[in-house]
Amino acid sequence: MINKDFFQKAVTALESDPRPAGYYGITGIYLAEKEKLVDGCGTAEVEGYNTPRQCLEGFLKCRSVVTSPSCIWRRDIFNKHGGASLDQIFPNLGPQLDFYQNHVMATTYGMCYEKAPFACQRIYEARSNYSSNLHLWDTAGRYAEIEKGLRAVGQTYPEMEADFFRWRAFWMADTIKKSGVKL
Repeated sequence: MINKDFFQKAVTALESDPRPAGYYGITGIYLAEKEKLVDGCGTAEVEGYNTPRQCLEGFLKCRSVVTSPSCIWRRDIFNKHGGASLDQIFPNLGPQLDFYQNHVMATTYGMCYEKAPFACQRIYEARSNYSSNLHLWDTAGRYAEIEKGLRAVGQTYPEMEADFFRWRAFWMADTIKKSGVKL
């Protein structure tokens, strides 16, 4: 944690608005090999409450990412969406488990976002994308599971099919790039 007010801000936001599944902000990315902050992640369409549609559309267009280190969830919602049975959903999703959890809950209930750094995550250059260490077909299968879960929420909007296509292409290209596979 890098912001001493994170928990208080989260509790205040969630007590004042019953709609969002949780509250989140920016996570700094600290590269262990270089011992320095190199990036940050955690974005949303707007500050404050983002509707379920805003969360889905923003996620599929790579403009909205809910990051686990800077996120507080409502326990009942987290448990309802697999948090109480992680051992049952982990085999299907592996390293993408939190990616799935975060965005299914966001696209179901919406999220409260504050554009402020709350936490820092240490990464290692050689393992910056855990999916890249898997077989590419395994990764594709896990992204398909994420898509299946997002579609089950029932949110729709006019450009959704084209956005899902670009979303799949973006994440598989990212995985291939980080895997070192030459095409």
